[in-house]
Amino acid sequence: MSLPLHACAISLVCPAYNEQENLPALLGEWHAVLRSTGRSFEMIVVDDASSDDTPGVLGRARAEYPVLRVLRLRARSGQSAALAAGFEAARGEWIVTSDADLQNDPADLPRLLELAGSYDLVCGWRRDRRDTWTKRLISRFANARRRRLLDDGIHDTGCGLKVFRRVVAERILKFDGMHRFFAALARI
Repeated sequence: MSLPLHACAISLVCPAYNEQENLPALLGEWHAVLRSTGRSFEMIVVDDASSDDTPGVLGRARAEYPVLRVLRLRARSGQSAALAAGFEAARGEWIVTSDADLQNDPADLPRLLELAGSYDLVCGWRRDRRDTWTKRLISRFANARRRRLLDDGIHDTGCGLKVFRRVVAERILKFDGMHRFFAALARI
């Protein structure tokens, strides 16, 4: 039996590629934080055709987390495609996105939800990144250039932690790389 749209308040959408080691902590942390909101929720993990045991870990986790829904893409399609599939499947009034690499802190969600009441999209910001200095430098340059060109006001477009109103997520144009332009697309 499928649930109607808005069958829950929050849909968490996490794209995952070869995240077998991170998934137990990711699911446990998100489940605890989502439960603490007092709102109904679902957790959707979109497996981007992982070549490790990500599908097995997710299959076993479904017994522990009945709110977990797993989507598996047939071929490696990238983060934008995984997010688009998750948006399509989501049944919540609010759609929360997070990367599966544990760089987004689920504990930030209550503050983002508080802000979301006044906005169509609320974006997180990775302050303590665990990336190499070269990746951080490239990201800083790309973010500065994007801000200059698009004037979208977003400090860190690469942060996967975002909260969308469902109507905004439904209307976002789907294309490869869309996740880098969510703020500009939401504004449109």
